[in-house]
Amino acid sequence: MNKALKTKEEDSIIYRRGRIIGLRDADSLLAVLKKNHKRGKVVKRHYVTKPRDIGIQQIINFMNNADIRWSHSPLSSLHYTQNFKEPGPLGFRVNNSELLMSAFPFEETHLLGQADFVFEEVTEPLTYYNTTILQAVRRLSNDLECYLEVNPDNEQREKAIKSLPARIIDRGYHKEMRKKYPKLLGKL
Repeated sequence: MNKALKTKEEDSIIYRRGRIIGLRDADSLLAVLKKNHKRGKVVKRHYVTKPRDIGIQQIINFMNNADIRWSHSPLSSLHYTQNFKEPGPLGFRVNNSELLMSAFPFEETHLLGQADFVFEEVTEPLTYYNTTILQAVRRLSNDLECYLEVNPDNEQREKAIKSLPARIIDRGYHKEMRKKYPKLLGKL
């Protein structure tokens, strides 16, 4: 950890004053994070078609009641937080795909284009940490995870993730957080 901090300090990304560590260049820090980010390991992936008589809210209610940790995938989360619509199945990250698959009569397909949903079993607990919960009880991947994992490989995706760095940085410098944690974040 000290070596990483020292490198960031030498690159003028952070500064240290005693035990306080401050952020000097948030954009550079995000660029370094994106460059060095390694995606969490997907243990299982299920491409499924939705049963006709079962709605998305029923599936979400089941996951919440069955204590399945879940969130929408970063790409699917962008559909709800940005003006972004890309054709394809709705993605979920779950910690127990077998329980979910056994609870509903999903039909698996091997073709992404035929799937309504993609359930990725991810064991990394940070996937479910700091999610955004909408009124419809949808759990979205946080902005940082969306920024790190969604590749801007087409114009629509690039446009959708363009505003994320500013939102991430604004949240990090929020005055209430600085008041609450003055030793951690330094003075205003």
